[in-house]
Order: sequence, then C-alpha cells, then structure tokens
Amino acid sequence: MLRQGRRRRGEQGQVLVIALAFVGFFGLLAVALLDYAATTTLQQRHTEQTAQHDALAEGGGLFAAADAHNGVPCSQNNTGTLSMQPLPGATQGDKVTYTTKNCNPGNSGPPASTSCVLCLISPGTLTVGMNDDQGNKSALTVVGAVDVKSGAVGKGSSLLSTGPNPAVGCVSTCNGSGSYSPLPSHINSVSDPLAGLSPPTVSIHRTQSGTTLDPGIYSTISASGSTMLTLNTGIYVISGSFSTSGNGGVRVVPNGEVLLYFACSNYPTRCKTSGTPATFSATGNNGVTLTPMSSGVYAGVAIFFDPDSTGTIDWGKGGTLTVGGSVYAPSGVLTMHGGNGAAEVDGRLILGSLNIDNSAQPGFIRPIGGGLYCTVHDDSVSGTPSGSTTSYPGHVVFEIACGGGSGIIDFNYGN
Repeated sequence: MLRQGRRRRGEQGQVLVIALAFVGFFGLLAVALLDYAATTTLQQRHTEQTAQHDALAEGGGLFAAADAHNGVPCSQNNTGTLSMQPLPGATQGDKVTYTTKNCNPGNSGPPASTSCVLCLISPGTLTVGMNDDQGNKSALTVVGAVDVKSGAVGKGSSLLSTGPNPAVGCVSTCNGSGSYSPLPSHINSVSDPLAGLSPPTVSIHRTQSGTTLDPGIYSTISASGSTMLTLNTGIYVISGSFSTSGNGGVRVVPNGEVLLYFACSNYPTRCKTSGTPATFSATGNNGVTLTPMSSGVYAGVAIFFDPDSTGTIDWGKGGTLTVGGSVYAPSGVLTMHGGNGAAEVDGRLILGSLNIDNSAQPGFIRPIGGGLYCTVHDDSVSGTPSGSTTSYPGHVVFEIACGGGSGIIDFNYGN
C-alpha cells in the first residue's frame, strides 16, 4: 500500500494519479503497465501544481517498474532515462529517470543462493563439452541464475544465462576455454532451495503390464522397442530403473499430472541408510514428456530423487525430453548425451553435478510460475517537466515475478 507523502488543510477530494501529466509518456507505457495499474493505487491529496509535479515522480517509478517488467535486471546503481517529445514551442519534453539503490532489500526477496534456476549442489561440478559439431551453439541456456561449486566449459561451448536476473556464480572457479555469459562471479556457497521437500509415502506395489500404467511403487518401468507408455495421474515411486530406448517413449495421459520419485532398492527406507539408488535413462527416440502436479506439496516438481541418492540420470541420444516442472536430484549426476535428442526443462534443475557431452544438443532451462527469480527493486526516481531544469524526486519499491506477482509495493514523494 502506498504511503501518503503530504497532507494539506482545506484540500478537497482525492485524485487517482495513474493518468500521468504528460499524456505521451502514459501512452508509451500503458500496455506494459496494465499489471501495475491493476495492483497499485496511487492516491494523494494535491493542489493542481503539486499533482503535476508528483505525477512526474510517479512517472519515474512506473518507468522503472516497466523496464524491470520487460527484462532489465536488478543491479545496484543501474539507471534509466526516458525523454518525451517536446510540446509545440518547447525545446525539450518531460523527462523521467530512475536509479536502482538496492536489490531485494531487507527480507522481501530471496537471497541469490535460493533463486538459482540451475543449482549444482554436491559435489557441484559442471562440465560442458565441445559441441563443435552443433555449430558452436550454446550448450545450455538457463533463464535465470546459475549457481555451481565449480565448472569448466570446453572449446567451442558456452553456458548462457538470460532473463530478468542473468548470473553465473561459482563457489570455487569456473574455468575452461569456452565462454560463460555473463562472466562468472564468486559466491560463498550453493544452497538447496528445496531442502525441506519430504519424500512421498506410497504403499501400492505394481508390476509394469500393458502400455498404460497406474501410480504406485515399481521396481522397473521400461519403454523399449516401439513401446509408447502412458502414465495416469499420480505418484510413481521407482526403486530400480526408469528407462526408454530404441523407439520407445513415455507420456502423461491428457490433462494428467505425475511425480516420478526415484528411491533406493529398499524403499521406503531412505537412501542415506542403505540400498541401491534408482536410475533414470531417457534415450528412446520417442522422448519423454512429463507434466507435474499443479497443486499440493509437490506442485511444480516433475522428477524427485531421494536427497541422498547418487543415482545417475542420462538424457539424450534419441527423442526430446520435455519436463514441464522442476528436476530435484541434489546428490545425483545428470549427463546430457549427444544425438538427436534435446532437453527442455520448464522449472528448476537442482543437481549434484551436470555433465554435457561433446555433441549434445543444446538444452534449455526456464523457470515457471512466480517466485523462481523473484526480485525486489528499491529505486530513486525523478521527473523533470518540459522547459524546466527542476527535478521532482520520489522513491519506489516494487517486486518482479514474486509469489504475489509483479507490482509496486511502496511509493513516497520527495528525497
């Protein structure tokens, strides 16, 4: 809710200050700021002149929020300026500016160690192959931050971080002859953002039969030859192996939602105690498509390995792997192989280590839903009216892609 910056006796009524004094500026931002207009009420008692000056400051706040909403990352001392066309007879038009003072002030937003989209935790190594036979494409593109203990990029390869908060952070050293974009920065640690997620409890034991499977505990699920398996909605516990090969593939029933939980051979006993880790190998030509739960404790998580499982995950060689949610294997090792298959993960990829073969197709990881790269911007703003050198300041705090969506949290007039 916006704080009222000034009150005056004898002023009548309240003015909803969304329509900016400079109409051209509002026209430019109207489409980009519909979300903000829907979630923000800028109300203030004004005289006519004060209202015009405050509208300029508000314009700076809306301009800052629009830039962030359109992908400008939160970075301290980042600035932006927008100048409008001058009115007839004027030498200059209205101008608004912003300067970012802080990112995620206080406890409003998550720390960097919990906002990673690719999180390589333990042993936390990243190895990216040469990829020369793929035309030097980016071996892996991550929409959001990358946190890794150490990593190496081979000749001709690259790790690309994009989106609202592009970042590559390494606890030790990110090295190699390839390229990281942006350049890596040092971080103190890599935290497990889903450390509190508890393994599921399932009691029904099943054996694979036919091509449509029901949820339960399976020692083995296999799609080989030309078999195309369909999974009904529910939780599937794998205590041995889940694999596709040849022309095999796996999909979820239309409108279905599943969780694949990879345990150890003595499930429900945890892997930390004993047992052989289950494995996941998706190399069949017809690929694997998984849709996660949309609600409940496992919402947004498609693949979940016991946190102490060192089970291996092999992707590629055949069809495309499309995972519509996060992959959580904090002690596991994922290898992306060469071939015709590519991997696309619409969620977080939380692993122990990641290895990308020399000829692997480029992979793509992007977050889904709110909060995966939540940032809170703390900006100083100002507006200068046409034909004047006097600026009218303000201060805005707004959030982008957080649990509550995107919008202005607080606005104050003056320094």
